[in-house]
Amino acid sequence: MHPLISAALPRIEEACKRHGVRALYLFGSATTGTFDPVRSDFDFIVDFGSADLGPWMSAVFEFQRSLQTILGRPVDVVLASSLGHSQRGHLIESQKVPVYAAA
Repeated sequence: MHPLISAALPRIEEACKRHGVRALYLFGSATTGTFDPVRSDFDFIVDFGSADLGPWMSAVFEFQRSLQTILGRPVDVVLASSLGHSQRGHLIESQKVPVYAAA
């Protein structure tokens, strides 16, 4: 796991619980060894299960803002339910590293 994620893990877990996240995964440059500390953002797959995401998916954007505040850098969030069986979805699945799973 990327060192910045490891250092922030207790706060990330707290945010996951607060926002009703079922599972959270890291993917992209932070898992492939190409992370640039100056330019890179963090890419996450988030699974809210069957939770209501609110109007205009506000739950997703609120969770994204929480992660950005915790990590102090830009964060991209992809819904697990949106990955499907596309080439991009398969690439993301091959790179993902678990960060959080609800008990």
